[in-house]
Parts: sequence; C-alpha cells; structure tokens
Amino acid sequence: MNNAFASLGLPSNRDSLMPYTRRYAVLSALIVLSFHPFVVGAPPVSDDALQSAGLIKYWDLQLPMIDGDAVHEAYLVDGTLYISTKDGLVFSVTAAEGLIRWVQKLADRNYRILKPNHMLNRDGTGPVIISTSQETNILDRYTGKALASFETSFVPSSSAVGINDAVFMGGTDGKVYSMQWLCTGSRKPLLLWEVLSGGPVTSTPVLHDGDKLLFASQGGVVASCFSYNKAFNWRTSLGGGVSGDPVVDADGVYVPCEDRSLYKLDLKTGSVIWRHRTTKPLDVGPVVARDTIYQACPGVGMLAIDAGTGKELWRLQSGQTLAAQMDGNDLIYRTDNTIDIVDRRTGKPHGSIKLDESSLVVANKRTDAAFVVSKDGSVLCARPKHTPHLRPSVVSTARRNLNQKPTRRKASLSTGASTGDGNSTGIVDPLRSPRDSNP
Repeated sequence: MNNAFASLGLPSNRDSLMPYTRRYAVLSALIVLSFHPFVVGAPPVSDDALQSAGLIKYWDLQLPMIDGDAVHEAYLVDGTLYISTKDGLVFSVTAAEGLIRWVQKLADRNYRILKPNHMLNRDGTGPVIISTSQETNILDRYTGKALASFETSFVPSSSAVGINDAVFMGGTDGKVYSMQWLCTGSRKPLLLWEVLSGGPVTSTPVLHDGDKLLFASQGGVVASCFSYNKAFNWRTSLGGGVSGDPVVDADGVYVPCEDRSLYKLDLKTGSVIWRHRTTKPLDVGPVVARDTIYQACPGVGMLAIDAGTGKELWRLQSGQTLAAQMDGNDLIYRTDNTIDIVDRRTGKPHGSIKLDESSLVVANKRTDAAFVVSKDGSVLCARPKHTPHLRPSVVSTARRNLNQKPTRRKASLSTGASTGDGNSTGIVDPLRSPRDSNP
C-alpha cells in the first residue's frame, strides 16, 4: 500500500499511510488507488483572510481522497485529529505538525462511524477505540494496527470508551454495557456486566476518578457507577432526555438536557449545583474551557455561561462551536460557515473569517490552534500571527517518530478521566499554549 501511494507522487508526509485492515479491503483499496485519481481540493480559507484576522497558516495538508469520497466528520482527541469519510476511511493526523500517521478502512460506504476515544492505561498511550454501525475496532493509536475487532449482541448507540481491557458503550435497548475486548480467537467480546440506563444511550459515557463511569440516557437518567462492578454511586433523573455528550471537569458534570436546560451536577452525589434554562431543547454537548461553558442552543446561537454560577455571560447569534481560544479572544464557528473572533469577556465580535461552504471546524478547547477541514480533504491549522513558524527540523523529528509511542508521557489511572470530548488528563499536548493552565 505504501508503494501504491508513493507511485502516485504524494508528498512525503503521506508516506506514513498504513494498509487497510478491515477484512478483504487491502486488495480492493490497492485496485481503487491504482485506477482512480486523487482529489486535490482548495484551501478551506485563504491566506489573506487569515492575515486580516491576525492569524497565520501554521500547517496545511491534503488528504489523499479518492474521487467521489468526502469528509464526513472530524474530531480532536489528545493531540490527534481523526477524520472520517463517507467511504468509511479514518485518517489519523498529528495536530502539532499535520502529518498523517495512518489511514484505515473501518466501514462500508455511508455507514456511520462514531466518535473515536483513547482508552485509558497507565502510561497514557492506550489504543483508540472506534465504533461503527457494523463493528467496534480497537487500533494502536500510533501505527493503526488492528488490535481487536468485534460485533456486539446489541445495537450500539453511543461512542465507546475504555480503560485497560474493558470497553463501555450504550445501546438502543436502554442499557449500558461493559465488555472485555482482549478475548483471543473470538469475534464476540466477553460481557462483564450490563445496567439499565432508563432509555437509549446516544451520548458518550465518561470515565472519571479512575474507577467510575458516568452515563446519561434519552430517558433523562444521569448516573455514576463503579466501572468494574456497575454498583451505583448515584442516579439522578432530569426533566428531559439527554442526547448530547456530558462533560466532566474537576468541579462537576455539565449535562445538556432536552427540557431546555443545561445542568451542573455534583460529581460525587449527582445533586444539582445549578440549572441554566434556555429557550430551546439542548441536543449537543457543551465545550468547557477554562471557567466558561460554551453551549450551542438551536435557533439561538452560542451561549457563554459562567461555570461557577451558571449565569449567562453573552450569546452569539448562529454560533455553533468553539473553534479555539487565542489571546483573550474566542473563535466561534457559526452556522453560515463563518468564524467570528469575539472578545472573551464581552462576546463582542471584532473580526471574522469566511470559510469555504463545504468546511468543517473541529472543536478545540485545549490550544490556541483552529482546525478547519474541507469536504474534499484539505486540512488547515491556523494560529495567532505571533506564533513562531513550524520549523522543518521539528517536522523531520516528528516524522521519524510518527508511529512510535512517546516515552515522555505519564498518566495515572487514579486521576485520568476520559471526558466527553475524548481528552484525558495527564497527557502532554504539543500544541498547548503556555498561557493555558486549564487541562
């Protein structure tokens, strides 16, 4: 497969692409790559537009997209961009340098690929777990090597999270399941336990405090149980269903609810700390950065809410997600394919960036980098104009170590938490701004 890509003259940072592993996809992928041209897309935003907004193009990348394919979703997980396509491909890209680690074909065309998450382990280099409508895949996050692939006896409805050899996910049957994935010679994982969740679970479960699992259901139940034996720590019923991902931080858990409210719950007891009422049901999870919660409200826009008090700080019409935080400003992606640059304290816009109409923006709460992906596979990382340019020596070093586990990473299972956005504590983020002291 590497030779197939090289023969098509791809730039050197694509040389790291790994073979497809899903069943008999290796041969078919080679045939497709031999006879179909790759699409080369236009940048999702121009250099002039970036410069006028006080930003620079830190790196850009063209994914090798086959004609007829298109980017479907993109996520940032612990310094890695995972980009899925309609043809069932998943690309792993380093967020710091824009290098492709690997690509895998994990699903047939137009099958759903759920949000990836990194599994927790002691050194913080656990594999990535990616569920699709067809099966659940566990891959080495650095090489893309398939470690396990299995089907479940239930219909999965949520992304999967995991710790060591245990995997957790919700089902359409109103249950949350724990399974052991290190079962050799079997396409079926070993069921460890199951627990009633009060309704279908479509939001991503959250591992927290080392040995606890939090989940929320469309039946309005939010609960925390021990991950190893399903014994409940607490169970709370809200006034509506939960379909958006809850987010956990050191101060509590933030839960978007279809009863037109955003809740902050005590992580130890499940009691309501505050409730922020909105005018519409909330169907997506918030982004929590520093001491501010960014919650998209359908038909209203982006609400910036104080994490301590639950009071609204400001709102931005048509706002959809937080793209990044830079120099006292928030970059907010709007539904009209525009990124507004707003003052973090007041929410007043003082600049904007117009994107290509087919672009996606990756939510990023951890660094001062904004990631924009076009449907045709053009990926761009923008940072503040005072950021030093990405040095060739840094890229060369990263390329040499592209498929190796970093030795400097340390993570403790007693403090690590797999949050609703896939991040875990104890992980060093190479793009992290030195001004940001918030995990």
